[in-house]
Amino acid sequence: MPAMKKQGYDTAYCAALVSAAAVIGPIIPPSIPMIVYGVTIGASVGELFIAGVIPGIIIAIVLMVLNYFFAKKRGYLGLSKAALAEKYGETSGKKGFRIDDSVWALIMPVIVLGGIYGGVFTPTEAAAVGVMYSVFVGKFIYKELDWKKLRTALLNATELTAVAVILLGGANTFGRILTLGKIPQTIAAFIMSATENPVIIMLFVNVFLLITGMFIDTTSNILLFAPLFWPLVQMLGYDAVYFGIIMTINLCIGMLTPPVGVNLFVGQTISGAPLGAIMRDAIPFLLALILTLTVFIVFPQIVMFLPNLLYG
Repeated sequence: MPAMKKQGYDTAYCAALVSAAAVIGPIIPPSIPMIVYGVTIGASVGELFIAGVIPGIIIAIVLMVLNYFFAKKRGYLGLSKAALAEKYGETSGKKGFRIDDSVWALIMPVIVLGGIYGGVFTPTEAAAVGVMYSVFVGKFIYKELDWKKLRTALLNATELTAVAVILLGGANTFGRILTLGKIPQTIAAFIMSATENPVIIMLFVNVFLLITGMFIDTTSNILLFAPLFWPLVQMLGYDAVYFGIIMTINLCIGMLTPPVGVNLFVGQTISGAPLGAIMRDAIPFLLALILTLTVFIVFPQIVMFLPNLLYG
């Protein structure tokens, strides 16, 4: 956000763009929702990870194209060729782009992801390792982190965590209420009685998940509705990996939709922009995400291309 603001981007738009882009995080591995789904249904987590790559890349491209359109329309400009040449080219005495200053920061994703995939530590432990590495590099390598900045960072992290936990706590409670009222079973019975067309039923299921994603957090949604809808989807001939990806994308979109909309609230907390303005700027990105999800539902082979290629 600071880099975009420096180039003249509107604060609310910055928050909306970053909030929308954050949806991609759990779709491209490693992904906690995919792990929860795999354990709940008994699907291969490895295949789920592989299947999430192409949808994640497609969603990223869609968001980039949409951002390019709005940037051109609103006059948001990045660094010009002249500015790039001044900063990184011959006029500055530098030969191309330098990575020596950033190599320590670039090592962190390697440590975190390598540790997870190598079985050295869990995703939660990886987060702790990443934090400790960041503190070490900031203090002793870059020498920019002092106790005052560390205290500020801890306070900001506490504030962001509190916002997210309060929202997730309410969402979890709402999910328990739905379970006690047997609402999921009623919805499933209604869908089956309405039509026998597989694509239409999948659209029904996803509309339902989009709505529940507005009120219930991703993990609770998976634990509540994956066991309910999987037998129905299986009868229609869909693969467990395919449904897992579709469900993950769907529920991640819920992170961008109020009233829960964790991404929006975190973006608002960081940017300080009015929540209403952020939501307004996020609507085009939200519609683009829903449209992309619809394409994946109509054309399942897009999602299953890599798993079929690698696992047969």
